[in-house]
Amino acid sequence: METNTIQTKKPGIPGSTLKIIAIITMFIDHLAASLIELHMPMDSLASPWFITDIIMRLLIGRLGFPLFVFLLVEGSHYTKNKVKYLRNMLIFALVSEIPFDLALVSGHVWDFSHQNVFFTLLFGLCFIFLSDYVKEKEEPAAIFKIIGKMGFVFAFLVFCQAFYNSEFGYYFARFGKNIGIIGSVIAGATAALLYFLFSMRWDENKKIWLGNAYLFLGIFMGIADLLNTDYSGWGVLVIAIMYFLRGNTGNKKEAAMGCLGLTLMQSVECTSFFTLIPISIYNGERGLKLKYFFYLFYPVHLTIIYLIGLLIFR
Repeated sequence: METNTIQTKKPGIPGSTLKIIAIITMFIDHLAASLIELHMPMDSLASPWFITDIIMRLLIGRLGFPLFVFLLVEGSHYTKNKVKYLRNMLIFALVSEIPFDLALVSGHVWDFSHQNVFFTLLFGLCFIFLSDYVKEKEEPAAIFKIIGKMGFVFAFLVFCQAFYNSEFGYYFARFGKNIGIIGSVIAGATAALLYFLFSMRWDENKKIWLGNAYLFLGIFMGIADLLNTDYSGWGVLVIAIMYFLRGNTGNKKEAAMGCLGLTLMQSVECTSFFTLIPISIYNGERGLKLKYFFYLFYPVHLTIIYLIGLLIFR
């Protein structure tokens, strides 16, 4: 006797729907960043172009990055081939650089002053995979154990760096460079103290993992800052926040803390909290296979925006 199993569809929306929302909001954001901010007069708060820019970038465009970070963290958990995932991210980071420079940076083919967001996601992915490597080791190597015992040091350095490059660090530095450095040291010391207090309740493996994770995080945040990637080191930190919280607090709280991290970086990111609406109804399923569509969409849509700008303004 044969029995038929009927697979019931989970309520909510799959990852592919989140990806489509992220793509649309990113496209709207880049339209404003390229066609309005680079070409239209915005010398007055009452200017229609200024208001349009606020709507497109602040109210809509801020949803894109946290959604992509959320999907990156989810994808890193389910991927079966980490090397291929990293390879694809690197290839499309390189492919996207010329369209990014043309549409959003300077209009020149080569401009090394600012790099596209694929590099930020790539560095965040490197952080995740290295951290997972240490976490999954049954018997970590001696070097990992040594680093793990120094986790509070790396926590101190990471938060010093993060504070200094945040909006808070900017306002502290306006009172003098030394004031900015003092603020960074206070932020780092607070993080180190909290790490030390909480670590007393952790088992040895968790200490080893977190100590190494903070080291990897500091390295890739530094690389992102050095290359001035989109969202820079703070973007990598937001990826780390969602990575640390994944599976422990639920989708909504994980994303909320990531959005909080973005807002601490720059207050205009406060509207990123609207991403909690679609993420709260995410059902954990993949949905449509849109991986390569997303990879291709990024450089293609930037190229189209640049060509539109050429047709209209030159």
